[in-house]
Amino acid sequence: NIPKLLFIRTLFVLLTALWTWGIFIPALVNDIGVEYSILPFIKHSYSLVCHQDIDKSFFINTKKIFVCSRCTGIYSGAFLSSLFLLFSLKRFNLQKVYLWIAPVPMLIDVLFNLFGMYSYNKIISMCTGLFFGSILFIYISDVFEKIPIKD
Repeated sequence: NIPKLLFIRTLFVLLTALWTWGIFIPALVNDIGVEYSILPFIKHSYSLVCHQDIDKSFFINTKKIFVCSRCTGIYSGAFLSSLFLLFSLKRFNLQKVYLWIAPVPMLIDVLFNLFGMYSYNKIISMCTGLFFGSILFIYISDVFEKIPIKD
């Protein structure tokens, strides 16, 4: 059912865009005004899923974004996957095995860093998050697309 598929995928693009855009708010708003008063609330919203370590975060215009580099990758991966799915009318039936494979690069990165095999690298961390976020989003999207909706 193409209209249902387009509706779900458009909704996902909008939601992931809003969530992903939100991490960049500190770099986009001025330090004065109404926007500044809601920044702590928005930051707290992201802290529920991210440690927000300042040493592991990207900076834009000398302002730290709301999440670490790995979460930036996860959210960006979900957003990019949502765009890809929107413009692809193909249904993806992702097997659960991919959900077990997707976090492996992140785990390897964390373990290599933990055991001192190399020092933390924001780009590698973001790329492993990007891969995980992409796979996870495609799987979640497939689950939602299978929910029956009455016409």
